[in-house]
Amino acid sequence: MEKFIQKCLMGQALPGDIDEHIQAWHEGDSRESLPLYLGMEPAEYARWIEDPEQLEAIIEAHRT
Repeated sequence: MEKFIQKCLMGQALPGDIDEHIQAWHEGDSRESLPLYLGMEPAEYARWIEDPEQLEAIIEAHRT
């Protein structure tokens, strides 16, 4: 299964779709932490939690 960040990079998801992916994590049986499930490092996840506007920058950082 592709991670949320990977889906964004491939054009299969938009940043605004993150809530759907979080809901899928809550409803699923993944043993991964939410940050890893989304494809983020813990520091990136913390940055996003502190400032949701940073999500696009986090995605872009994965592109390079």
